[in-house]
Amino acid sequence: MQDKNITETMYGKWTFNHEVSKCFDEMLNRSIPDFKNLTELITGITTTQNKQKPRILDIGCGTGTSIKPIIERIPQAEYYLIDNSYDMLQQAEKKFKGQNNVNIIHQDITETPITYQNIDICLSILTLQFIPIDYRQKVLTQIYNSLNKKGIFLLVEKVWSNHYEINNILNNMYYSHKQKEYYTKNEINQKKQKLINTLIPLTPQMNQELLQDVGFKKIDIFWKNINFIGYICIK
Repeated sequence: MQDKNITETMYGKWTFNHEVSKCFDEMLNRSIPDFKNLTELITGITTTQNKQKPRILDIGCGTGTSIKPIIERIPQAEYYLIDNSYDMLQQAEKKFKGQNNVNIIHQDITETPITYQNIDICLSILTLQFIPIDYRQKVLTQIYNSLNKKGIFLLVEKVWSNHYEINNILNNMYYSHKQKEYYTKNEINQKKQKLINTLIPLTPQMNQELLQDVGFKKIDIFWKNINFIGYICIK
């Protein structure tokens, strides 16, 4: 398991560096409950867009793990994969080498705006939670504006419960899940400390309000597992 003890080599807060990028795919599969089913659902939803050559945008694409099954299912689409980590994008480039319809772009969306237009499907899979809260509405507005009418936005986030007691129960369930994936208590605690003030979840209601505030009127939950939620929004 490549991602064992990775936090021990990391100074300061959590970063998507070279070491993380090398084992990121494994990390997702072990850390996110029901991740395989989540990616299958995301892929299935993208095929509902009945267009010959849809334009698909992935905000915070990482190594391209979430979008890879979509590219395999819809090879004729035009893809725009954005991330602010060169190391993660290098892994994505390896995955999609020679695929001219896959555009891999280094961009920090907190510093430069999302300017892509006529997007049919936009993904934000476990990305918004790493963006400072003050920037999230601005980013979501840009995503909304990039979409065609009836365009689909899929947002997957870690969330906090509205209730302290429930939040503790869900967190304990999540840590139990990670232990079943052979992470030790020490590894779990180290990563938790590294992610403080870097990964900042909101409550489900707060996320929904943000989506509504930028213009989405059709919003629902297509997936939920422990303290992770997937939203589907239609412009």
